[in-house]
Amino acid sequence: MSKFYIKIDIYGLAAKQIKELSRLLDAGPEGFEGKLNARKYISIAGIVKTIATRHLQELLEKSCIAKC
Repeated sequence: MSKFYIKIDIYGLAAKQIKELSRLLDAGPEGFEGKLNARKYISIAGIVKTIATRHLQELLEKSCIAKC
């Protein structure tokens, strides 16, 4: 887990992105059903669609998350 946080620190993610990634990791595979999409990220993060889409794109580009 600490290697993950070192990686995201290097990429300079926004505090909100780090917080939401932590929530996803804490939930684990059992606590999160299906694939992550903008709608789910919006409900988790409590942000608008444009920001959610941008956050997800940045997380993909920085290899913090991956498409399945």
